[in-house]
Amino acid sequence: MWGTKIPGIILNSVRFALEQSIKNNAYLISVWTELKLLGYCSDKSPITITKPNGLSNIRFYLFTFTSLFWIFEGFYTFVNGHYIKSVPVWIELYFSPITIAHWFMQDGSRQAGQGVYFATNSFTYEDTTRLANLLTSKYGLKTSVIKTGYENQWRISIWKESMPRFAALIIPYMHPSMLYKLEGYV
Repeated sequence: MWGTKIPGIILNSVRFALEQSIKNNAYLISVWTELKLLGYCSDKSPITITKPNGLSNIRFYLFTFTSLFWIFEGFYTFVNGHYIKSVPVWIELYFSPITIAHWFMQDGSRQAGQGVYFATNSFTYEDTTRLANLLTSKYGLKTSVIKTGYENQWRISIWKESMPRFAALIIPYMHPSMLYKLEGYV
């Protein structure tokens, strides 16, 4: 998910986009359906995008909203002429099991024979550490912040011993097509 600032004459607005690999289209269609029913996006079906590597993704956009600009301002900081993703100071207020489930379905992966991880590559080490600490303090999960192999890119690893607790926390909110990410813990 990402947001784009739309400058306005009186108020700025934002348009959010959601995108997933085509193999996760059942999940993305379910999110699109729910947001469509709530009036946040059109009834035009998500589109298929072919990436430069030849893989296909599915994407849809929310309507443009001035009322959601505060979310954009929380997640994006303007630095040296462009926007950098950041973790908002208010994130803890919305750090619920359903939030974590959607975060995991969008940016989480299994680690063979281990726990799971969240791809937090676009966040700083400090922001990634703050998210890992929230998972620990609010939900008792053992976590680590580890390098991805690329400069200044980090991910959060949830330890194997915390997987039963993690799975119990998010399974009620997982789309059935995404349960493969919790294989061995469902």
